[in-house]
Amino acid sequence: MDYELRIVVEKVAVSSQEVVKRDTITSYALQCPTSIGELGLRHAEQIDLLAQVQNIVLAEQSILLDLGTHVCPACGDTLKKNGYKASNFHAVFSDHTVRIQKHCCSHPACGWQRTPTVTSLFGANIHPDLATLHCAQGALYSYREAKKNLEAWNGHPRRVNNHTHVKRMTDKVGAVLADQNALPPSAEECAAPASDVIIACE
Repeated sequence: MDYELRIVVEKVAVSSQEVVKRDTITSYALQCPTSIGELGLRHAEQIDLLAQVQNIVLAEQSILLDLGTHVCPACGDTLKKNGYKASNFHAVFSDHTVRIQKHCCSHPACGWQRTPTVTSLFGANIHPDLATLHCAQGALYSYREAKKNLEAWNGHPRRVNNHTHVKRMTDKVGAVLADQNALPPSAEECAAPASDVIIACE
């Protein structure tokens, strides 16, 4: 009898454990490996599997992104849905498009509308883990070498990992660290004042 492995993601209601949604990501035929390269998943397959899982997680999370208000900040009328905005998001190993709900004022004369993006909601569209990798690579290697290292880990080139992005991220974090180092230490960090000063002359 032949078998295959299916990678499935289920959305489950916590209280009832009812399966609300079920997505089959991919399937793998079960065959005896004839070489070490066929043992487990290859590098590209692992990255692809992770990217597909990320897509499902992001699709579910994007539904939960909320304005926090249902009243127009300009005129006080109620807001209504106004389609979706496709926004880029860069995870550690994959790039994604997140669909975020847009809103507009229901009053025809107002004209207020909100078109959120990942950047406007969170301040950046690069995951902090990827930013950390950029900074670490940019600090240890030339920016072009850092780009090659990141591409080797990913198994393919990504625009977010180009040397310009690595330089920009490294410079940005470096500037913050420089500002922090220029601040005087707090009173708690300093030693207690000395009651006596002893000078030894030889």
